[in-house]
Amino acid sequence: MQMDDYKDLKITVDKILNTNSVVRRKRRSEADKKLELFKQVINTLEEIQARSIISQYDLNIDLSNYDDKFLEVIDALLYTSYGKECYNLISFYLYERINPEDNTINPIIIEMTGEEVYLNNPYDLYNLMRRVNPKID
Repeated sequence: MQMDDYKDLKITVDKILNTNSVVRRKRRSEADKKLELFKQVINTLEEIQARSIISQYDLNIDLSNYDDKFLEVIDALLYTSYGKECYNLISFYLYERINPEDNTINPIIIEMTGEEVYLNNPYDLYNLMRRVNPKID
């Protein structure tokens, strides 16, 4: 946000609350930046997967040969960055979470506790990864 945006925000808040407010910008921590970057990567991978499916079924164009090499590199980077357990969670989220028959969300079952966990978004995935490997922060 630009300074003018903060000024506009302050004016709006002042009018709504009928008071004089102070708007301060919070500095994002490294963990917050890492989480946002992770979210962007996961969302982009989902978009690539959706693009591939749409092009194959709607346009009869198979992009898998084109995408495979890029995805192999990304998989390797995710594996080396987060470790085996977290990589398996990411793979589940991207490739097994959505049931292709009815588009419902499949839970992941935590083997040690038998707990079923539904991953609705990249934030849920990252929080589960933190539980599995607290060192990723």
